Amino acid sequence: MKAEVYQSLYSINESLQTVSEHLEKLKAAGILNASFAEIRQCAAQQMRAEINQTATINLHTRESQDAHHFEKQRLAQEEQLKGEDVALPGGSPLL
Repeated sequence: MKAEVYQSLYSINESLQTVSEHLEKLKAAGILNASFAEIRQCAAQQMRAEINQTATINLHTRESQDAHHFEKQRLAQEEQLKGEDVALPGGSPLL
């Protein structure tokens, strides 16, 4: 699920950058008035920034929760393995 979330953010950022680039091309070709194109470019950049800001705040919370969860899980597994003679493939001891 996380990979899909990060992929979506990438796609949104890439798409809004493409919109901005095409607005610039239309402005340069004289199809769009300069001020109209620049206002729309700012709107696209604002949208991108707001989406990124909200997403990264929420992702930070989820990543922090996941880090804590997996740390507890790892520590429990390490505690369970203490005293056991567990070896990794190749003969190296785990602990």
